[in-house]
Amino acid sequence: MKRSKANRFLIACDLDGTLLNSSGQLDPKTIEGVKRIIDQGHIFCIVTGRPIRGAIDIYNQLNLDTVMANYNGAYISNPSDSSFQPINMTFSKDIAKAILKDPFISKNITNAVVEANNSARLLNNNLDPAIWNTFMNIFHVQIPDNDECVVTMCNDLKKLESDVNALLLNVNSKSLFDPMVYHIKRIAPTLAVRSWSVKPSDNVEIIEINSAFADKSMAMRYLSSYYGIPLDRCMSFGDGENDLTMLYNAGYGFAMKNGTRTAKLMARHITKHTNDENGVVWELEYMFKELAKHNA
Repeated sequence: MKRSKANRFLIACDLDGTLLNSSGQLDPKTIEGVKRIIDQGHIFCIVTGRPIRGAIDIYNQLNLDTVMANYNGAYISNPSDSSFQPINMTFSKDIAKAILKDPFISKNITNAVVEANNSARLLNNNLDPAIWNTFMNIFHVQIPDNDECVVTMCNDLKKLESDVNALLLNVNSKSLFDPMVYHIKRIAPTLAVRSWSVKPSDNVEIIEINSAFADKSMAMRYLSSYYGIPLDRCMSFGDGENDLTMLYNAGYGFAMKNGTRTAKLMARHITKHTNDENGVVWELEYMFKELAKHNA
């Protein structure tokens, strides 16, 4: 049964570690569950750190027609509506160049990705398989077999010609985190700096740099305004550090059972099931049943 506009909810949902299972895939039960929620009249939006190219297949599998936020909210668009004017929050390419030129930073990163204009530019074409395969899986970049420089800058920063949505640094070791952050903030004190790891057991540390306005909570607030659904009727789901503000500011913020302790401390709720157990859909269907009983 379709909900009236006054009774519908906005769901802002992270992808990795949240809606997707540990293999980075949508479980068929998740797809079915999200479609049931949409059929009831609720608004389901993807809010992710991934670039569009890393999220569009998921968007299409779910048959969404809603607004999507990428790069942690730095780019907001509607892939199903060409008349929607994207919101594109960037920072100066000169700041990105200054970060990449810094002697300490350049010495202690394996590679970097500059995200701009819905495309990626890699700093170099380091093809050490152990590093490269992990790096490509993280950043959703495909490298042509015989022409790596098609999408790499080959360490030539003159090829960086556009302002930047996100700069991601593949740091050599987790032990370098503190000095790396110091050097980044010395160069760019006004930007947002976050970090995440591929797996807790890995020594790979990713530092991500965005505009200070690129924030999942800001994206959720925009979606709330766009769809005319107040924040107290917003549900958010996430598992990591870049989800914290979204989890805290939603009327119903759910940290995943498999999420970080910090996420669980910031959220009002913790899902009963993990991302490998269709935790998001289970929680949504349970919550809507309970709300229906309460309003009956």
